[in-house]
Amino acid sequence: MSLRIAVAGKGGTGKTTLSAALVRVCLETLSGPVLAVDADPNSNFSLYLGLAESTSLADIREEKDIPAGMSKLDYMNLRVQECISEGNGVDLICMGRPEGPGCYCAVNHLLRNELAKLQHAYPVVIIDNEAGMEHLSRRTTDDVDVLLIVMGPDKASALAAERILAMVPQLQIKVGRILTVVTRREPGQEGLNSASLPANGTERAWFIPEDQAIIKMAIQGQTIFEIPSDSLALTASRQLWKTIALAQ
Repeated sequence: MSLRIAVAGKGGTGKTTLSAALVRVCLETLSGPVLAVDADPNSNFSLYLGLAESTSLADIREEKDIPAGMSKLDYMNLRVQECISEGNGVDLICMGRPEGPGCYCAVNHLLRNELAKLQHAYPVVIIDNEAGMEHLSRRTTDDVDVLLIVMGPDKASALAAERILAMVPQLQIKVGRILTVVTRREPGQEGLNSASLPANGTERAWFIPEDQAIIKMAIQGQTIFEIPSDSLALTASRQLWKTIALAQ
């Protein structure tokens, strides 16, 4: 059985950065490949992992010409395998977005179905969700072992975290554990962080400190594999991963 980790939260809190950091620390301890899933229509996961962004599931669904003698299902299965970007120990699949103003529901349905088939080939699946709560209402994040709700040290992202927590039981989403992750923590913000944390529904909170190496990565277009191994964010992510992995 694979370990499925979904990352959610308000935009700008560092969900994709945390997802990429978890991929890196997973690869430090795992022998098998990690499946990274970019479930955000505004895809950026590939940049942080240093992988080429290939055809997305949304692109595949828009395709009309199916080769003669091949069923639509067989063709879709073939194309999904072709759209996986392969890296050194990590594979990436992107949801993408439909052309024009179309609804995302069909693409989310396709993503759910493909994850159900792909996940068994990977010991760990890390799903970087889009900002906000729409992915929950469309049930992109369903049947996961760990849900990480990411928030910054501010009231707005804390409110988003509270709303995400409230939606989980309402939608009957299957979630094994829920942890809050507070990013960009600086000295002197301890009181604000404690006051802003969701009161109920999470197992515990983790704090990822402000890290100049991460800021440099974003500005210079580096990947998560290029930042120093002893960076503050990676060190904290290792502790988070240890807690997640040891409890499974």
